[in-house]
Amino acid sequence: AENIRILKNKENLGFSGNTLQLIKECRTNYLLWNPDEDQPIIENLNFLLDFISKESPKLVCPQYFVDGKLYRGKRRIQAIKPKDIWGAAPHFPGLIFHVPSSKEILPSFEEIKNKYPRAYEYYPQIFLLSELLIQGKCLYWDKPINKQDFIIEATHAKDEFGSAYYGLSMRWILHKEFTDYFYSLIRKNKGSKIARNLYSMQKDRLFNVIRQAIEAERPDLLLGFDKGLLKRIFRLCYVLLRNLLRHPIDTSYKILILVGIKKSK
Repeated sequence: AENIRILKNKENLGFSGNTLQLIKECRTNYLLWNPDEDQPIIENLNFLLDFISKESPKLVCPQYFVDGKLYRGKRRIQAIKPKDIWGAAPHFPGLIFHVPSSKEILPSFEEIKNKYPRAYEYYPQIFLLSELLIQGKCLYWDKPINKQDFIIEATHAKDEFGSAYYGLSMRWILHKEFTDYFYSLIRKNKGSKIARNLYSMQKDRLFNVIRQAIEAERPDLLLGFDKGLLKRIFRLCYVLLRNLLRHPIDTSYKILILVGIKKSK
């Protein structure tokens, strides 16, 4: 019983506030985030402890299965890279945080809450993983540590347009906030390569963010969106070919920027 503590907040801190409070109160080196609706896989705990003891990671992303299919994680142990952040961390259950490193990040959350309120509300783990990646090694683990027992209906508040967090208007807000946040990490960490990669990754995922939001919110409108994309591609190809004949050097440079070989100034 001495290893069990039941904590009660004095007020409702919300999802993010509660998560940060858990880190603040944690007395061990690592914290496993497990919600009410998930069960820990007890038989894998010793394997996890051995893995953590050997690797000393800043964060561990175990496998997570839904209906027998791999929903999150990798088939083998490997490093989490900046480009993986939206695959490794959005699904929170089972993530394991290095507590001392995470506690170093906690003071920055007051500013995060004020500057990026929607992102703070839904994805505190993305902020944590971003900074932990800069601090050191974050790893995928090739085993699950928890499993879904039952499903609880989402209780996140909707925006002023009545859109849930997966809707188009909310996804656009979240995209802008995380883009600005990752840019701030570049300045904060003196041009860190990891921070720059996070910023580039975030900007490049805009199309998928918009398309996935339409698919989730109004799948009946997705075909119109895709048709508009095709028309845009054909129009862009026509303009590039025309300009390539008229202004070959300038247009070639723009094409290299467009395909990601060169970066814009």
